[in-house]
Amino acid sequence: MSECNMAGGQLGAGGLELGLCQKLRHQVRTQDLDLDADATKIRARYTELVRRLHPDANNGDRTGENRLQRVIRSYQALRKAGMV
Repeated sequence: MSECNMAGGQLGAGGLELGLCQKLRHQVRTQDLDLDADATKIRARYTELVRRLHPDANNGDRTGENRLQRVIRSYQALRKAGMV
């Protein structure tokens, strides 16, 4: 996973700042995942949410579209942090 201990919210040996750890926890929660989710679970949940929330599957529902944008941003942040 990453250097941030997601479950305990502690800093890892790499010295990630506490604020970054909190942001990563938020990103995992945005995807409706447990904090101890591994990369496989994160990818699978992301794929499921994208398919379910895509505008073509929701007849232009703005709520789903907004949620999709949050899910995409959270996945990108998790990838950038090396969690996926």
